Amino acid sequence: MAGLSSLLTVYGATASGNSRFTFDGKINISTAGIDVLAALLPMENADLAQALADYRVAKADETFVNDIAQAGWYKNVPGAGGISIDANLITVSSDFFRIIATAKRHQKSYTLNVVVQRQKAQGTGQWECKTLNWQVE
Repeated sequence: MAGLSSLLTVYGATASGNSRFTFDGKINISTAGIDVLAALLPMENADLAQALADYRVAKADETFVNDIAQAGWYKNVPGAGGISIDANLITVSSDFFRIIATAKRHQKSYTLNVVVQRQKAQGTGQWECKTLNWQVE
C-alpha cells in the first residue's frame, strides 16, 4: 500500500506573484486521480470515480468529445447527474503539474518525475512552464 503520499499533491497551489503561492485547497477534477475523485464523491457513489476519469479522456477520431471546462461537467457523466460535489472543494484549472515520462534504452528503463509551474511569460504573455523539481528514477 502506497499510503497517503500517493494522494498528496502540489495541485491546488496558485501563483500569486514574486515566487509566492496561495493554497486555496481546491482539487482540479479535470486532472485528479481516481482515488481522489472517489474521495470527493459521496461514499455510496465512489464507484463512479472511474466513469468520471473515463469521461475526461473520451475521444472520437483523436479529438476529445466531452467539455470539462466548467466545474459541473461531472454531472454529465451517466449515473452522476444527481450527485453534488461541494464547489468550494473543486476547480478545473491548475498552475502546477506533475509530468512523469519513461524512456527505455539498451534494455534499461529511466523515469523522469517533474513538477512544473505554468505561468505567463513577461512581455509576450504566452504560457510557459517553469521546472520546480525533477528527479530521475
